[in-house]
Amino acid sequence: MNYSDVHLDNAKAGLSTLYTALRNVPPKGQADLTDAMATRFFQAMDDDFNTPEAIAVLFELAKECIRLKESEADTAGSKASLLKQLASLLGLLERNPDDFLQAGTGDSGISEDEISALIEQRLQARKDKDWAKSDRIRDQLVGYGIVLEDG
Repeated sequence: MNYSDVHLDNAKAGLSTLYTALRNVPPKGQADLTDAMATRFFQAMDDDFNTPEAIAVLFELAKECIRLKESEADTAGSKASLLKQLASLLGLLERNPDDFLQAGTGDSGISEDEISALIEQRLQARKDKDWAKSDRIRDQLVGYGIVLEDG
């Protein structure tokens, strides 16, 4: 695997995280562009098009969506609307979450036994609090078109 492949795999894993948040928490209502996170996003973009900071805000929004989905579904839906609206300004999250997450799930080149073994290794890494290993295994699975959702 070369340098470009690693970056592409990381980008796909990141997009999968954002799409997973939208799949679990459908957008609801109009995006509140006065929200503090929207303000941070626009400040980043106004600061010489600081996309790394703007994208960090998108990941924070995704995390909020998932965190609030059980306890405050309406607020989570509002945050999902904001996530989708802000991401669209960067040309992101334009697809249906299920379509994106299921893309390429045909023949992944990995057997069910290998998938199960990787999932078990990841679970053990999480128990051992070896977050780097857990993330590497998750990213490896995403490369095969398999998205795990921690809950």
